[in-house]
Amino acid sequence: MSWTSILLPVLAFLLMLPMDTIAQNAISVGSRRASTTITTTATYQRYEDDGTYFEQVSLPVTVAVPVGREFGFVLRAAPALARGRELDQISGVGDVQLGSTYSRVVGPLSLVASVRANLPSGKSTLNPEEFQTSSTLSKHYYDFEVPIFGQGVNVGPGLVVAIPISPSLVVGLGAAYQYKSPFQPRTIFEGDYDPGDELVLTGGLDARISESSRVSADLTLTQYQDDTVDGSVVISSGDRIGITALLQSFIGRDEFAVVASHRRKASSSVPAGALRTTPGEVSSIPNKTELQLSYGIHISDATAFGLLVAGRFFGETDSFESRTILNVGVAPRHRLSNKLMLATGFGYAFGSVTGLEARFGLRLTP
Repeated sequence: MSWTSILLPVLAFLLMLPMDTIAQNAISVGSRRASTTITTTATYQRYEDDGTYFEQVSLPVTVAVPVGREFGFVLRAAPALARGRELDQISGVGDVQLGSTYSRVVGPLSLVASVRANLPSGKSTLNPEEFQTSSTLSKHYYDFEVPIFGQGVNVGPGLVVAIPISPSLVVGLGAAYQYKSPFQPRTIFEGDYDPGDELVLTGGLDARISESSRVSADLTLTQYQDDTVDGSVVISSGDRIGITALLQSFIGRDEFAVVASHRRKASSSVPAGALRTTPGEVSSIPNKTELQLSYGIHISDATAFGLLVAGRFFGETDSFESRTILNVGVAPRHRLSNKLMLATGFGYAFGSVTGLEARFGLRLTP
């Protein structure tokens, strides 16, 4: 496998963070997969925070279809049910997500063009009680599989270019744009809420440091247009910058990886109006620093076992205090046949928030 083919999915994944599953699978389809795959993962997640609890059961289904060596298509849908103490239950199918990619080698360059779309099939207009539940689910530190059940139409084109500098060094550049259509988030909400469109710029490099090890680093800048209600600005969101570094090493058939990342978002400006009586700066999305260590053990040709230890550190905002969350997990995987793989996962979180999650997944290659 070339280092170019490694860097392209990483950059494309970073560009498409709002729809990470779609992007990661779509790019993989376009660049490496040779056959259709169907993946479904039954997931249970429960978190306890400040004397209350929240839980969700979800069943995301992803279908990835390559067309030749250059095109790939992905569809994802995720039915889910969520509830919590003093929170109304909310259930349904989240918005359907579509993705497509076109990959091509042009001289020394490797290109991946992509288009992704979020189609509003889920419930986007909520009563006040459902809205409160949805707001809780969407908080970043919980990391629920389906954090949002429904929103407006989102469409985003993107382009990634990988440039080989030497046999052991590849540099990549990417850009993506996300259009977001207006929608009505609450039944008692007057007017259409129009979230600002997004522009994402990414640069990265991937270097082989030995026959069995590589390092990579990526820098991502996200800029947001103003959020409006019926044409009136309600918030001017600050830019977000993120950096990710990876060390990956193979020890025989086993794999060891360390991933460190930091994400920082500038404060947002809120004019006087519906949200507050005087203009000012607000900080609602926490800065985040994360460190992950993983080790994958190949027990046999059919069986592998993954270990994960991670720490996530969230900065203070106007609405909550800083938080530190530690995670430990295991991920057994077994190939049942040439066409069917069983993938499971079990994790526990402790620190500012405690919780657990269990996953049972099947990946079918017809």
